[in-house]
Amino acid sequence: MTNFTTPNYDTTFTIKVFKLDRRLKEGKKCIIARDIEPTTAVNLDDVRFLLEASGYTANKYEVEVAKTYVEVVSAFDGRKVMERYDTKFHCSVASESYWCS
Repeated sequence: MTNFTTPNYDTTFTIKVFKLDRRLKEGKKCIIARDIEPTTAVNLDDVRFLLEASGYTANKYEVEVAKTYVEVVSAFDGRKVMERYDTKFHCSVASESYWCS
């Protein structure tokens, strides 16, 4: 049995590294996606710089750093809740389609 701990919504970040690929419709594909929770204060530009300096050159790769959790308003009762930034809209509590199915 694993212990589940509630993440700290203010300090959890998601780092995604994309490889640029013109064969795809989006023009890029995600090769690394990691959630991190740093133990010290971190400047997001510094994290992006370190990733780019560690071999992910700007002309072949794109680095995206974002806060993992965002605050949305529930369509059901108007409460503010935290959910992942990459939640699809139809799976989000902020959409009516979530509550209608």
